[in-house]
Amino acid sequence: MAHGKVLADGTKEEVFAQKDILEQARLDQPYLTKLCQRLGYKKFYFSLE
Repeated sequence: MAHGKVLADGTKEEVFAQKDILEQARLDQPYLTKLCQRLGYKKFYFSLE
């Protein structure tokens, strides 16, 4: 959300992958998302296992 408006809706993987939306909300991508993008993964992996 930014300025009282919803900027994105979806799974955490979908939302965190949208760098421009995160910038509008003044948020930074999680480190793991950045790493997956730089390594060329098509899918982002979020797991504590």
